[in-house]
Amino acid sequence: GGKTKEKIARVAEAEIELFERDLILEIRGSKMQRRRAKKYAEGVMAQRTGPVMINSDFDDDDLTMLQVPQEAVGFVTGRAGNFLRTIEEEWTTLMFFCEVGTGRQRDFEKLAIFGATPRARRGAELKVLSAVETKVPGYLDGIRDAVVNRDKGKDTTGTWGTDTMIFRDDELSYALGKQG
Repeated sequence: GGKTKEKIARVAEAEIELFERDLILEIRGSKMQRRRAKKYAEGVMAQRTGPVMINSDFDDDDLTMLQVPQEAVGFVTGRAGNFLRTIEEEWTTLMFFCEVGTGRQRDFEKLAIFGATPRARRGAELKVLSAVETKVPGYLDGIRDAVVNRDKGKDTTGTWGTDTMIFRDDELSYALGKQG
């Protein structure tokens, strides 16, 4: 195996070696790469035993939080987490549902999307929102401005951004294509 180790290494942009016999995880890279890899490994291990607690210390400029309506959580997760894992692979991100601070709002679950670049996190976020929209039509309408404007001005390279278009039903099937 080692898929989780490889995913953490890819998202953190670090080198990771697992010495199973000694139960040691060795992380190599810059200070920030090592910090992120350690944080991701701890998050992945914590989710095995229950909800992951996220606080402000978790954000090293590599985190996007997204509220997912309760009725869409299972659909977004997919069977055995397959849908989220597919998005993680496509966008080089790491995602898991979590609790933020204290208290819990039951109408939504918080999805933490970790990734080295805002572009990667936005791609994963839009893919998740597309799935949410399938289960809860109109959900994006209520949060579109917040989502689109959140990362405005954060792309210092000028190589990516987010725009939206509204389609009529007959245009949508054409835009998505045969496999859509």
